[in-house]
Amino acid sequence: MIGRPPRQDSRVDPANVRRLPSSASRSRRRRLPRGPPVLAMSSSAASYDVTLSPSSPLFDYAPTRDGAVDVTWNASYTGMSVWPQHGEANPPLPNGRQYRRTHAAENIDVRLRFRGTGFALCHTPNDAQYSFNLDSKGDASIEMARGDRAKALCGDEPEEVAFASNLHNEEHEVVLSVSASPTNEYQFWGGKFTLSVAGDAGLTAVRADTIDDQAEGWKFVDAPVFPWDGSFGGRTLYNTTHTFKYVSIM
Repeated sequence: MIGRPPRQDSRVDPANVRRLPSSASRSRRRRLPRGPPVLAMSSSAASYDVTLSPSSPLFDYAPTRDGAVDVTWNASYTGMSVWPQHGEANPPLPNGRQYRRTHAAENIDVRLRFRGTGFALCHTPNDAQYSFNLDSKGDASIEMARGDRAKALCGDEPEEVAFASNLHNEEHEVVLSVSASPTNEYQFWGGKFTLSVAGDAGLTAVRADTIDDQAEGWKFVDAPVFPWDGSFGGRTLYNTTHTFKYVSIM
């Protein structure tokens, strides 16, 4: 026969009682997502760098973004001399780090418009002529560096970095103009700018989530006639122009 368990003393010391939040207050609690920064209220500003590859749409290339190297910018990779190769409609996948290069002698530039407090642009001049112009005021506030400083900001491949810091947190435009030649090929490797979060709004960086482009939650919407290329990043779009509808994440 199983006996009853010993009776517990129903008297509880109020000092040892931990009150649970009400259901209403529990519902208002949210867990911050894991990962790099999102926005939360704060009284101080926070700054962080936004890195831009040479293919970033924030870079405005002239006369064109990509074309023959002797007349404009050419989209290139360290692991292959020309891409797309031989005018193929379905070239091999690019190999190595991307950059832009040119042999053209005139009317060659790239512009970056941003809001922030600083920037860095990475390049390898190869004795080509070039100039920087910040906010239509020349290059007086722009510094140049090679060696360790260039590697820290740009990585191993670029030879030199042009940068500015402690700018007013407002809209800026930096213009890079180039005059190159077949024997003095100019190479542009992208860069970064410093974004200041907070200021008067009282926002500072805390965390954010990064969603990979292959995540199952993406809902791709086909453009008329031409579908998204989900495997090769648009290799079939060589030598043509197309407009796609927006995508959404669920």
